[in-house]
Amino acid sequence: MVSRFTSNLQTKQNNPLKKPIKRRGKYEIMAECLDAGKSLILKTHLMYRCNLSFDQSNDYIEFLLKMKLFDAYSKDTNELHDYPKKEDYSKFYFVTTEKGKNFLKLYSEIEFNLNSDSPTWVHF
Repeated sequence: MVSRFTSNLQTKQNNPLKKPIKRRGKYEIMAECLDAGKSLILKTHLMYRCNLSFDQSNDYIEFLLKMKLFDAYSKDTNELHDYPKKEDYSKFYFVTTEKGKNFLKLYSEIEFNLNSDSPTWVHF
């Protein structure tokens, strides 16, 4: 005998109309953050635009700052800061650096080549 719970699970798994969950990789999230940071952006706007949690946004901002893909400017003084504290991220604007724009360009080219129907790198 099949319980209602089991039959509901089977129905949900076999439903052809339900889209599979697509998880983003860290490079895709980094590219989204860098794209959002092409113009000055606040941490909360970055969170919403890239669909990140509070902790995720802190981690990605910290990494992008350390890799010099992001710059941080104080909201009060408009001064550039190298490594602001995580708890102070809400007091800064973030913007993509030239190095970040180069990363974004290369990432876009890789994505294009991987997703195109006739990849340019395959020779028969």
